Amino acid sequence: MSEEVDYELELTENRYEIIDKVLKGVYTKPGEKVTWTELLDHVLLNKYLAIPIFIAILWAMFQFTFEVAAPLMELVKIGFTTLVNVIKSPFEINVPPDWLPDLVKLLGIGSFLNRPDGDAIFFLWKELATSPSEIWGSFLGDGIIGGVGLILTFVPNIFLLFLFLSFLEDSGYLSRAAFILDRAMVKLGLHGKSVIPMLVGFGCNVPAIMAARTIDDEVDRRITILTNPFISCGARLPIYILIGGFFFSAAASSIVFVLYILGMMIAIIMGFILRKTIMKSKPSAFILEFPPYRSPTIKSASLHMWERGREYIIKVFTIIFIGSIFIWMITYLPWKNQPYNSIGALFGKLLTPIFEPLGFITSPISWILIVALIFGFVAKEMVVGVIGIIMAAIVTSFGLIAEVAGFQSLVGINLGDIFSYNLLFTSNITVFSYLVFTLLYIPCLATVAVIKKELNSWKWTLFSIFYSFGVAYIASFLISGIAHLLGII
Repeated sequence: MSEEVDYELELTENRYEIIDKVLKGVYTKPGEKVTWTELLDHVLLNKYLAIPIFIAILWAMFQFTFEVAAPLMELVKIGFTTLVNVIKSPFEINVPPDWLPDLVKLLGIGSFLNRPDGDAIFFLWKELATSPSEIWGSFLGDGIIGGVGLILTFVPNIFLLFLFLSFLEDSGYLSRAAFILDRAMVKLGLHGKSVIPMLVGFGCNVPAIMAARTIDDEVDRRITILTNPFISCGARLPIYILIGGFFFSAAASSIVFVLYILGMMIAIIMGFILRKTIMKSKPSAFILEFPPYRSPTIKSASLHMWERGREYIIKVFTIIFIGSIFIWMITYLPWKNQPYNSIGALFGKLLTPIFEPLGFITSPISWILIVALIFGFVAKEMVVGVIGIIMAAIVTSFGLIAEVAGFQSLVGINLGDIFSYNLLFTSNITVFSYLVFTLLYIPCLATVAVIKKELNSWKWTLFSIFYSFGVAYIASFLISGIAHLLGII
């Protein structure tokens, strides 16, 4: 039986052979001077050095993202903490706040209430004060400012990540990275063009999945789309920073690096499994032309950073803003109840048995992690918002703190203390198991929507939801199970 011919590859090779023959007849290369592009490619595309260099660049990216952003994050955190205190303090002492007149003018509600500004302020405060003033203070401070502010704390990290990726893209290295990964992926029977969406996925899975349109073969395109959500997008970074940053301290950037590499490995492995089982086919050829190396400019990289980063800001003030309000409601209602008797707690506890085998359900407040995962389906950043808002409720609940930690009284306890006293996680292994689950489980709502649009199939869309949950469940189960066997959990 004759071997199957890849006509696309044959056509491309013949085309370049003709180009070489024509050039030899009309163009003479002056001397043997080696260009910078040739020199760099000799090193960066080296058979043995290419993959180690690529991994080293990724590691440097996360080091840069963590180290440079740390002081900026602290400034943003201090600013929002101060703002929360300013918002909540008038309600705690039941005195009209100084900022209320400005709010009335800004919203233009004086005329809406059919009163002059002064009367409108008095009327508005009287209406607020007729309900328990703590409700409004908690709603504005913990629910809105606290929830949105916690997520905005990670803006420096997100923007610096996009800045680094912009430098790599403008320099011409990203196309080389695609070639480097292609050589490894072809050996697993995967399509080379899947590499481009994979690299785009470091920013956001939505445009990454849309980038799969360049793949002509339907099976190759489907495999690329279904495996891309395993690539760790920028929206997951706040989760890694908040939880991993505290528990792994100086090693946090290395843990984030491991999670990003793990996501890529899982995507490649699942692509291989899908091709060998339910989507059997032979991947088509991957043709890629390298641009010359260029010196990226601050202006160009900054513009690219802003174009990508502003989507994060827009999401914070729309989807996450609304989500923060809803999270506050299910955490604080019924009002005056302990947080572990709230609507959210009851729902989280109902699902606890499903997640117990994964190792991170280790305390009476572990239901918070489950509620966070549920809201993470709306937007991955919401995992951070849920933990922050619910923790704000818990740190005021001395009965629960005493019950879990065995303390008679705690003054000034904060989110760091909750982590320090192991009230949420009991070991670094349980932390890592949870982080791996957030990396791999069901993609966000926007990603699911674009999967439906690109594949035009509810069957494959639902498949992406259930199989990604299954992969996450198995991975976390294996991590905690191996840890138990080794006696390190």
